[in-house]
Amino acid sequence: MVAIVGNGQTAIDIALQECGAVEASFAICVLNNLTIYEALETGSLIETIAIVEKDIVQLLATEKRKPSSIYEEIGIVGIAGRSVGDVRNVDVNAAVVARNGQTPIDIALQECGAVEASFAICLLNNLTIYEAIESGLIVRSTDVIDNNLVEMLDSENRKPSSINNSIIALEGIGYWLISEDFIVS
Repeated sequence: MVAIVGNGQTAIDIALQECGAVEASFAICVLNNLTIYEALETGSLIETIAIVEKDIVQLLATEKRKPSSIYEEIGIVGIAGRSVGDVRNVDVNAAVVARNGQTPIDIALQECGAVEASFAICLLNNLTIYEAIESGLIVRSTDVIDNNLVEMLDSENRKPSSINNSIIALEGIGYWLISEDFIVS
């Protein structure tokens, strides 16, 4: 099977588009001697593997979407035999307020218990996978995949946050400036 690369696509995008699952990106990289995050040349031909999640491939084709993690939002994904839910029928009450430094991956872990839900969250909220979500923004979520992880994070009141926006003031003689912090008399 061969796919034609669209603008801004990576092996992950081709895996979603042609196979319906991110896991296929590793095989695609091996088959084509690529790295996982490499921006592929638009119009080039990429060898792919068999479809893993037919529903995802059909949804992207029906909506004429080509996932592009470099320039646009990315599509949805699931692990073989484990769907992240149909994003067309998401409960609008399944939403969370983003905290400082959270990304779609953090929200996916917190609300769904699995990283693969981050792609559906991106699609639902028009976000990119690596984007820092504005603190206080209401983010729509999708189905819970691993309830044990969700319950554990909730019981410990833990909120994953990939981006540290805090500024730490460095102290000590190694960081002092003469005539500023360190006065010579």
